[in-house]
Amino acid sequence: MKNWILLSVLLCANVSYAKDIQISSLINRQAINCEMPNPMIALVNAVHDQHEKGIKVNKKEHTVQLGKNKYLGIQGYQYYKTKHIEQHDFAVNFNYLGSKVIKIALQGFKSEEGESGIYYLVFQGKPVTVTYHLRKAMGNDWNIENTLEETPQGNSKLVCVYAG
Repeated sequence: MKNWILLSVLLCANVSYAKDIQISSLINRQAINCEMPNPMIALVNAVHDQHEKGIKVNKKEHTVQLGKNKYLGIQGYQYYKTKHIEQHDFAVNFNYLGSKVIKIALQGFKSEEGESGIYYLVFQGKPVTVTYHLRKAMGNDWNIENTLEETPQGNSKLVCVYAG
């Protein structure tokens, strides 16, 4: 009887439960500073694992199901592929430290040297404005080396390498 109870406890401990994950919870100091590990890597892994099966957005509920987990707060999804690049774009709309995040993208590159990947965040507004808000909120905790690029639409893009 003791062995059966012990076996039951061990099996239950190894079961992973489905979670509802708010997409905004993946953005934190480590993710903004491109430090590893960070919560964005969970999204990278989930997208990688689910990609072959297809990724679908429930636009009415603003969710994406990736494996057992449901990611909340995703308004749209697009996938692009070329000879050397694969990209997953997630349309989002939430505030982080005084700036609105409008897109999260995952990009993979293949070359003769190997594979690498990046994630990037697009903030609404010009880099000078978003930099001001991030610097004001994070102070010295923000790695200023992670400079923001201006997108063709006049928004700000923060790029982080996660594999290489």
